[in-house]
Amino acid sequence: MTPSLLNKIPQTVSGSPCPPAMPSEPVIIARTPVPICKQSQPICAHPQGLPCLVLHKIFSYLPFSAQTACTQVCRHWYNNLPDNYLSLTRWLRQHPPPANISASQITAGYESRSRPWLARQGSELLTCLDRQQQELELLKQRAESEPGPDLQQQMHRACRCLAGLVRYSLHHQITQAPELQLRPVAIDCAATTARGGILFSPCSRWLLVGTRGTENPMQLHDCTGHHQQPGVMALFRRRQFTRVKFAVTPPNTLLTAHDSQVLVWQKHPDTRIWHQIQLWGLYRSHKIVNLVSMGNGDIITLSLTSASGTISTQILFSCYLGARHGWAEPIVHQTPQAILTCAEDPLSCRLALASSTPIPDSTAHRNEVRIWYKTPNSARFLPWNCAISVLEEQDISLQNAEIRLQGRLLLTLPTNGQLSLWTLDARHQLHKTALRKLELGLLRPSLYQLACFRSDSKQLALAPSRCYILFWDKNQDDQWQVGARLNTPPEPAVTPDSLNYILLSTSGRTLVRCTRFQITVWHRSGACWQTVVQRTSVQPCRVVPHAGLLPDGDTVVTMVQDPTPSLWIHGPDSQGRFIQKARLTTRASLAGRNASSPDGLSLLLVTDDGQLSLQQLTCTSPASAPSRS
Repeated sequence: MTPSLLNKIPQTVSGSPCPPAMPSEPVIIARTPVPICKQSQPICAHPQGLPCLVLHKIFSYLPFSAQTACTQVCRHWYNNLPDNYLSLTRWLRQHPPPANISASQITAGYESRSRPWLARQGSELLTCLDRQQQELELLKQRAESEPGPDLQQQMHRACRCLAGLVRYSLHHQITQAPELQLRPVAIDCAATTARGGILFSPCSRWLLVGTRGTENPMQLHDCTGHHQQPGVMALFRRRQFTRVKFAVTPPNTLLTAHDSQVLVWQKHPDTRIWHQIQLWGLYRSHKIVNLVSMGNGDIITLSLTSASGTISTQILFSCYLGARHGWAEPIVHQTPQAILTCAEDPLSCRLALASSTPIPDSTAHRNEVRIWYKTPNSARFLPWNCAISVLEEQDISLQNAEIRLQGRLLLTLPTNGQLSLWTLDARHQLHKTALRKLELGLLRPSLYQLACFRSDSKQLALAPSRCYILFWDKNQDDQWQVGARLNTPPEPAVTPDSLNYILLSTSGRTLVRCTRFQITVWHRSGACWQTVVQRTSVQPCRVVPHAGLLPDGDTVVTMVQDPTPSLWIHGPDSQGRFIQKARLTTRASLAGRNASSPDGLSLLLVTDDGQLSLQQLTCTSPASAPSRS
């Protein structure tokens, strides 16, 4: 390579171009056919004049994150980029990353989950993945000895690129497969397992199973490869916990609350041992009501205390200082109001807390929403900020209200059924943009059952009535307007039906509606919505209908007794047709809405007596590499 070319692209530790950010909107330059240069032509000393064969050879050695820099050299370089790079950037525009899983969690599951699965399926993208993973590891090693903001930024960019490539590879493999199979994997659990709750880690490697009536109230299973083995959690024997969740950052971290104590569990590298540290302790008069893990590693704890009949809220912010230093001493914030409800958006580092205080000598209420926020990439020692918005409505109380936060959007649902959508401005103040009166009925569904966002926060699907589903769309002027309306099928004549939940895929092209007795799936082709799956359960039924969407795509899993309990998987094929890809007859049912692991490779089933069954997704034949379009 000529010296002028080396000067054109800055070098990293591996000798490849430094990885700039993977753009959410990749550089759009019209690609024109470029003839393959003959070998007899002389090689130009300028980068813009390199022959096509030379560029193809250069690109074959570069990780995906470095290929982004190549788009900015000239049109000639852009026209010769690998087809995989263009397919990836196009797919990322259509499938934004999930709002509840960070890039570091996705990459943390690559070695133990994604890579072994893709290798078994014969993925042709495995070489590209390994090259990008090696680039990330080299940057991590250098960051340990040469800490600095520039190197940290390069590492974060490489991590985001690897996460996007992993998501794309899994989606492509599942979509291109003409058929899918479910292979049972043995898991050692007590018969009363599922009644204590289940929880997958964001990286999909760990399965947390709560048990009841056993010596160990919690079992941790390692879902690596073909076998599941319980992790070592000896301290939990005969010790109950009130709150438990996996941390968003760092990976392989578990948070538990025991009365007035918070513990952090982390796995020792290259071992099956988990060690615990006490984050801090509260006074016994405080009761922990919620643990919040943020994408920057910070932990927020909410606790309530009662003194002289007055309930107040204490918020503790524990800032994450990195793998070497752990968490700093918590910063305590005391508020006299009792927090009625809260919602968090971990990746944007925002926490919404709603409170309602009666106005003296009046039937009115002062309704407030506090938005705690912190820039995700800001210095770790900086404090959290708070913005308070006082809602205009005083004739209602936010008592028993529900809120949902995603990015700069907030949904509120008071008990009067008046659903409101709010946007956050640059100062994190709330502004109402749309509202809708919902027909809640006697069986009042929760907000998470009635509404769901698309992952890019530009579309909202909601069920204001039992008869139809309505879309709210965000236009180019950032204004929300009413979109498509889908009429729901007639209810079963024997028993009155009720809504359980609705689901919207990351692309916004697939919508699922699940009721007590019915599951309906719509798929959008262009601007037209079509009903592609309709299942009605027999009455009375032993298996409750459940449905789920596999991550990063439009693949739908449904479980209905019609008349035999069976699990179906539908999704688009390589031609874009929505087809049935798998069918499994089983006496077990899906273990709730979160029965799918975050990477979509495992499904958890549960029997009537609480016995768990883990099903591993496999493809019947290796998928072909994506073609240029």
